[in-house]
Amino acid sequence: MNYAGGDFHLASGSPAINAGSPTFAPPIDLDGNARPSGAADDIGAYEYGASASGQTLTFWEKDSEAGTTSGYWYKQALVDGVVVWESDVTADGTAWQSHSVAINPAGSSFDLQFRLISKAGVSNYPISFNVDDVAINGAVIANAGFESTTGWTYAENKAAFTGAYDTAFHGGAKSYKLSYPGATTSAAGDASTVTQTLAN
Repeated sequence: MNYAGGDFHLASGSPAINAGSPTFAPPIDLDGNARPSGAADDIGAYEYGASASGQTLTFWEKDSEAGTTSGYWYKQALVDGVVVWESDVTADGTAWQSHSVAINPAGSSFDLQFRLISKAGVSNYPISFNVDDVAINGAVIANAGFESTTGWTYAENKAAFTGAYDTAFHGGAKSYKLSYPGATTSAAGDASTVTQTLAN
């Protein structure tokens, strides 16, 4: 924000991002962009990351959890470290689903990331999260369908995770799978990611 200049758009890292309530939030911000553009509405008149550029991230995903034990594992998509999409693994079954998310990356390049993250410690909760057929208008994604072993970088902050090209797929013959075993207790913040830096 730039209070002195009268600019009330949120800056990267603002605590107001994804901290608002949808109860009285209008469906668009003062720039005419759809709300929310991330995991939740932002506090304030302008939605951070709303797609003034007209770019849309689309992808297919599925997870292995069909139960109702919610509040532990979450699937996320991030642009430059900011969550632009999130879902509890219990929210939507185990079938492939498509998502479209408005994004507004800054600069000439940006990081696109998919993450499996624990938000509360839990044991005996094996989980996997598959991603496939990723697209962003105006950006070229190498190996967008995960058909080869190029273009993406895997990382984890706990050795129990695995990341691998998987034969479960939406399109083509493969997808990318992030997974965690039930035999190892997780802690809040445990996460694995698959990332690609894209030119904008």
